[in-house]
Amino acid sequence: MFVVMASTATEAEILGVKSHILGEGMTPYDHAGADRVVIAVVGEVGPRRQALMSKLGALPGVEGVAPGKVVILGAGSVGANALAVALANRREELRGVTVRLSSPGGDPGWRWDPTA
Repeated sequence: MFVVMASTATEAEILGVKSHILGEGMTPYDHAGADRVVIAVVGEVGPRRQALMSKLGALPGVEGVAPGKVVILGAGSVGANALAVALANRREELRGVTVRLSSPGGDPGWRWDPTA
């Protein structure tokens, strides 16, 4: 899942969200986009998904929480064949997961549609 911070979120609010995620036994990875920060929540959420989304969504500075299983990989200097092999080796783990590849030096950016 992804926590989309408000464009006005302070560093303290971002750190508060990351601390809460760590407290839940998961790992936060933040990405600063052009006008906001998005925090990816990495870890097994399981049946507590809705409750966790509600908790995170109520924290100060949070604009919304987007559910879903997404893996974002920067290809860098890795050849296409190496990436295909790596994905094939993890096919059972990645079943039902969306894989997005960004070009080296490219920023896929973040699209947040609160009406979705």
